[in-house]
Amino acid sequence: MFEIAWRIQKYNYICKKIKVMKKFLLFLLIPILFGCEIYELESNPQLNLNGPWRIIGIQADYSDGVLDLTHRDGIYAVSPLIVDSITDNGWVAHNDTTGIKPCFLYKNGYVWEFDYNQLIIKNNRDEIIGRYYCYYRSSFYNPNDFFLVDKNTGIEIEGNFNFSYYANGSMPASNLSITIPEINYNLGGTERSMERTITQKITLSLTR
Repeated sequence: MFEIAWRIQKYNYICKKIKVMKKFLLFLLIPILFGCEIYELESNPQLNLNGPWRIIGIQADYSDGVLDLTHRDGIYAVSPLIVDSITDNGWVAHNDTTGIKPCFLYKNGYVWEFDYNQLIIKNNRDEIIGRYYCYYRSSFYNPNDFFLVDKNTGIEIEGNFNFSYYANGSMPASNLSITIPEINYNLGGTERSMERTITQKITLSLTR
């Protein structure tokens, strides 16, 4: 009988200890559960953009399929089009790059270097040809869109630029794609002015 009573007393003692521990743990958890707020930070697309990117590919699309556009010296551009000749196979034309903004002039080897809200464009001789402020659109609706403002003149560049990249886990992105704003130009020439609008769309492929 004494042993049974002792066991019952020990059991009651353990139960009381467990109740006390439960209250103590609950007391510790209350500030954690109700006293702290959880903040979810939006990922900043700039983190994968910062640094120099070299152009390794240029994809040019035009709304008029019969247009044969020549790219002199491997230079692509979004600019007015000059008609060189008209043949049975289509029109032969080239971009007029007179006074063109550097952000609308492209060639393999050119470098776009992002530094937070600044963009520096260099040619393939490592010479700076353009400086811009880079501003991102809404971080919720279109976080990959940005527009440029010329750093020298303070003039905003027309249209939205769009970027996309592939990142492997926590590693920084090594490949970048930038879509240039679509801009319409009428065809023109020294002897004629064509009432025909061409939409120019260029996508750049870049790597670190």
